[in-house]
Amino acid sequence: MRLSILLPFFFIGTLQAQFRFQLSNQVPVTVNGKVLKGAWSGGLNNPQFSDIDFNSDGLEDLLVFDRDGQKVLPFMNTGVAGSPVYTYRPDYEKHFPSGNTFYQLVDYNNDGKPDIFTRDETRNLRIYKNTGTGTIPTFEDQGLILRETVAIPPLNWQLFKFDATDIPSFTDLDHDGDIDVVFYVSVYGGYSMCRNLQVEQSLPSDSFRFRYVDFCFGYFRESPYFNEVFLGNCVEPFKWRHAGGSSCLLWDMDEDDDHEMVIGNVGFQNLLWLKNGKTDSRNAWDTMDGQSSIFPIESRQAANYEFPAAFKADIDKDGISDLVVAPSAPGTSSEKNQVWYYRNKGKENLTNFEFKQDNILQEDMIDLGGNTAPFFWDIDNDGDQDLLVVNNGNFSQTSNWRDRIALFRNTGSKTQPAFTLEDEDFLRFSTQGLSYMRIAMGDLNGDGRPDLLVGNMPGYVRYYYNNSTGGNLAFVLADTNLLDLPFVPRDRYYAAPELYDVNKDGLLDMLLGGFDGKIQLWMNTGNKTTPEFTLYDEFFGEMRGNEFRWDFNPPQYAFDGYSSPRVCDLNGDGRKEVVVGTVYGGLRVYDLNLRQMPDSFALYQSVFHAPGDVDGSEYDMGYLATAAAADLDGDGKQEIIGGNSRGGLYFFANNSVAMGMKPQAYVLPVNLYPNPANDAVQIRVAPFGAGMLTVRDALGRQVWQETIKRGQESMNLQTAHWQPGVYFLNIDGNLASGNTRLLIQR
Repeated sequence: MRLSILLPFFFIGTLQAQFRFQLSNQVPVTVNGKVLKGAWSGGLNNPQFSDIDFNSDGLEDLLVFDRDGQKVLPFMNTGVAGSPVYTYRPDYEKHFPSGNTFYQLVDYNNDGKPDIFTRDETRNLRIYKNTGTGTIPTFEDQGLILRETVAIPPLNWQLFKFDATDIPSFTDLDHDGDIDVVFYVSVYGGYSMCRNLQVEQSLPSDSFRFRYVDFCFGYFRESPYFNEVFLGNCVEPFKWRHAGGSSCLLWDMDEDDDHEMVIGNVGFQNLLWLKNGKTDSRNAWDTMDGQSSIFPIESRQAANYEFPAAFKADIDKDGISDLVVAPSAPGTSSEKNQVWYYRNKGKENLTNFEFKQDNILQEDMIDLGGNTAPFFWDIDNDGDQDLLVVNNGNFSQTSNWRDRIALFRNTGSKTQPAFTLEDEDFLRFSTQGLSYMRIAMGDLNGDGRPDLLVGNMPGYVRYYYNNSTGGNLAFVLADTNLLDLPFVPRDRYYAAPELYDVNKDGLLDMLLGGFDGKIQLWMNTGNKTTPEFTLYDEFFGEMRGNEFRWDFNPPQYAFDGYSSPRVCDLNGDGRKEVVVGTVYGGLRVYDLNLRQMPDSFALYQSVFHAPGDVDGSEYDMGYLATAAAADLDGDGKQEIIGGNSRGGLYFFANNSVAMGMKPQAYVLPVNLYPNPANDAVQIRVAPFGAGMLTVRDALGRQVWQETIKRGQESMNLQTAHWQPGVYFLNIDGNLASGNTRLLIQR
């Protein structure tokens, strides 16, 4: 028998502050003379669109799911019927279940409320029933979904699984009132259909019975070389064309009660339109008998980027569905002006598309392409902080190898910040040929001017000394490998430097993040005019940017972390914190307590929130979170701007509460193998720093004590000589403590 226990750990000691940051859109941003009404909405890269009235006010809103970072983005319609105004509402995100790869809203049980069809990390189809009855949406997981094969007899059941790159279609193909599924099958190189027999078999409306009925939906096969199909040609076994990567939209566009197909494929930039001749030719099955490589044919062709996907949504809220096209290849396609909106001037099922714009929703937010990393610097010495934002620009033009820095000058004041985009390629860094830039600044040569450090994807840190004169800014490359690193192992890729005088000797030391998620400490062993860095600690304060994964066995931190440190004084008390950006989209705040120099720095919990939230999990910005901090309103507390992989930014207002509070309880997983035990027991904990394990019997007598080393994750106890009964295990460390109990039986 094995018993798994969640053991609560509590940080020892009283910390000086409890931090609270909430998303805000109050700081104005101007781009090309336009004040962005949703500047701090985080950007879009690979969005998918669905209609839903998620606040039950009678106006349909817009739900966006961005495949980059698997991010749900609710946009509330604050306009009037037929004239929508979309406002980003991050406070609604927590009410929607997480998804993966695709996220489609379809009313499967005909109750008038759209339900969610998505995919989990193990490729399974997940369906969430919409159970909302008020202003807050609620959804109920319908569990694992099965499909019935065509092998008769006997009928076989399999889990409904989808490839990671594909977007299937969920629609009522046979007009019987239940939802069928069409999806790409890479093994066959074609599309298949599962019919829902819920209505035919008189099953409850909330149930499903998917039967695999068509291995060659549409009766066509794809070309092995070009983005075209061969109609009326369906040879089994199907020939391999590509390993996956297909988007599929089904829509009756000619009002004949069958569904045309719009297909996008990895490696190609155009959508294929296939005409369904089922009704016209009186076929028993859906049969495509016409095609066009230009779609929509009556308007501007979509699109000019790789792997486009088409979506059906009523953007202008006139009661007729429109067309939106966006790329479906995260990190390898266009990232600016890539969300194309076509208004349907026709009818719901007799379409006539008119191209309206290529930046729907993007036009009102900061969107620099991808991979944003902010940094504050008072460039003009006017007493307020200007904003530098590293970004990779548009992938279709830069291929992630011409990163640049955007300059947003603070055109407000010391107490009322306002930012204006002044230069999209500040200092012309795009000519350096760098990827995944992360910057830090500080005076390294003693001339009183801040110099520049740039980390990059191969793991090196470049040093640029400040050679500015007067108002002419200039930085000169002094060293392409400041840390004198040899070929960098994979775990130290994606160098992210930060400068801070750790030992107070007047020299700036370096905290360095990277792919493995750890923060290294490099001490400056040079002098005031010539910096020289020596590795002092490979896991400084046990700060990390790794996601803790409960789906691992045993639960553990994921290896990749893409940590990005920033030293701050968030509440102006003179005591430093470190904000660590992470791969999984959250920001982690550590207490930089250098007076005691513990093995691990305390981690604050529940710091970053959407508007209206006061506790719960940290706000998820999507993927590759980064941060910059500065006091922008003159209240002595620092605000935070966060970046992400989608090319946008988030603004967090500092709403920290009064001094003298403790951080919340930090729960760590602990497993006892076995429990009850006989001759031996293994104790497994998540690493939390050095500490002491003490075991006492039911009378309080100590029967065992053992030191827990830094980073140690398991201990073995020999219990053969212990009397049967209950024993109490207590763990005390410099940062955490907790207890549980063990039962010995014989």
